[in-house]
Amino acid sequence: TTVMDVDADRVAGDATAAVRWTPYTCRRLGLALWVAAVVVWLACCHAGVLVARESWPVQDAMAPVLVVVYAAMTRRPSIPRMAVVALTFAVPALDFMVAVTA
Repeated sequence: TTVMDVDADRVAGDATAAVRWTPYTCRRLGLALWVAAVVVWLACCHAGVLVARESWPVQDAMAPVLVVVYAAMTRRPSIPRMAVVALTFAVPALDFMVAVTA
């Protein structure tokens, strides 16, 4: 949320990450960390680290979707746009929870 609130934070004198490093830098760092998290998540899925399961079609299909949605929605972040990211993330998360409980 620091990128969304950068103008108000500047006025208030709050030294948030977006105020210190600019919204552009924060968005790029956020995207890099998001991509890293997706790569680690897929590696764990395919290595059977968290759940023993041979096929991960939903996880594989959703990985690039999550990266594209995150990149698109954080260009002009807002609460509704971040809700889209959260809802998109819910698809593989639900699939994972089903795999864990099955």
